[in-house]
Amino acid sequence: MNSTISLHNYHKQVDVHVELDSGAFEAIMAGDRVEHDKRVKAVAERLSKKSDVVVLAQASMAHLAPELNKTLPVPVLASPELCLNALAKLLKG
Repeated sequence: MNSTISLHNYHKQVDVHVELDSGAFEAIMAGDRVEHDKRVKAVAERLSKKSDVVVLAQASMAHLAPELNKTLPVPVLASPELCLNALAKLLKG
């Protein structure tokens, strides 16, 4: 799925590329973290070839961000960390 969103405050347009590997979900649900991680890394590598940044949008993927940041040509962010940082900032006022 591809979509375009507009960041009105920054006057920027962003293309968002979403890729879902249902096999990764099935693997993690079956307790096979090795297969899950292999699949997530493959998707991140594909997306890094057409993106300026890759965001890992599930908590089960977040542990891969440090490794992917060393191997991919674009930054890799993990959304759980981003969410927690935003929440902490909000709670601090």
